[in-house]
Amino acid sequence: TFRGAPAGQAHAFSARILALANAHDLLNHHGWGQVAVSDTVHRALAPFLEAAERQLRLDGPELELPANKALLLAMILHELGTNAVKYGALSCGEGAVDFAWRTQTSEDGGKLVLSWRETGGPAVQPPSRKGFGSAMIERVLKGERGSARVSYAPAGFSCELEMPL
Repeated sequence: TFRGAPAGQAHAFSARILALANAHDLLNHHGWGQVAVSDTVHRALAPFLEAAERQLRLDGPELELPANKALLLAMILHELGTNAVKYGALSCGEGAVDFAWRTQTSEDGGKLVLSWRETGGPAVQPPSRKGFGSAMIERVLKGERGSARVSYAPAGFSCELEMPL
């Protein structure tokens, strides 16, 4: 499939498959039932935590998600972490990422609110085109009746994501 394709495409595809496999492993361990958000976050961000443990700050309450939401969360975090390493705050030693999650009650019921904020990295410029990861996040969240708000402020990339519980 990747014969003649740039080396980066094959690596990106392999990394996505590995992230998906890690998420499936976690879900299998929990019998494809409820899984803790913190377990999902730590498993999804493990490749980035190894290299930038002091640069990633994680915060959120103990709560559980159904398997389909945990899988979605794992894929989103893989994309955000990959982009932070390639272009953002995790591409340099001075950058940091604050990732937090919380629940919020709404008229439609509860929702999970995810906040990703990068600081101290290279100056941010909006991309000239939407990449596969960004498009995937938006499409999947929309399919789950969720939303994504993204900011490419010069001081750092940030996004707030919401998905119904």
